[in-house]
Amino acid sequence: MVKADEGPEDLINLLEQKMPSKKDHWRRVAHYAGMIAEKMGLEEGQREQVITAALYMDVGMLEVMERLGYSLEEAGELGEEEKRILRLHPLMSESILSLYGFDSQVLSLVRSHHEWWNGKGYPDGLTEKEIPLGARILGVADAFVAMTSWRSYRATLEAKEALKEIYANGGLQFDPGVVKAFLSIMTPRIYGVGGDAERREAMELLRELTGLTDEG
Repeated sequence: MVKADEGPEDLINLLEQKMPSKKDHWRRVAHYAGMIAEKMGLEEGQREQVITAALYMDVGMLEVMERLGYSLEEAGELGEEEKRILRLHPLMSESILSLYGFDSQVLSLVRSHHEWWNGKGYPDGLTEKEIPLGARILGVADAFVAMTSWRSYRATLEAKEALKEIYANGGLQFDPGVVKAFLSIMTPRIYGVGGDAERREAMELLRELTGLTDEG
């Protein structure tokens, strides 16, 4: 499937052609993941690894669609076998990117970006801090972008509702510490653009969800 004259950027372009509803999805994930990584104090090199993994983590979807024989844009409800193949995409991404000499740390984040804090993710069923921190960051950023983007199979959530969903899944799907960092970044941005009443609402929600103040 991978051609010798293709670079990784070509794979992203091809993926966006085959999945036009997700155009710019990975750039947005990289943007939020980078902010979370900085908030959590990751060093510059580690932040760059997270951003790189965000941009390329789903190139394995190309292999998934090849195996299925159709674009995921055209798919209705997937059966169990189709779901099984879909869940292989982190491994496929890791395999493809290894051919381009991507750093082993980036490959680890790509492999683990669908792992869940409670161990119910895939492909390895890792739990809590067994999951690389960068992959835990990617999980939150990816979920936020997905929830706030248009999809044919579900309604788009407003950013405020997406934040509440992420908070509700802290300790289940998401690392609570990553959730706290993300909410501390996003709540003032989403709520704090209006007058004093809106800003007070933002800060009240921020304290409720994270226990932080706007200075935190």
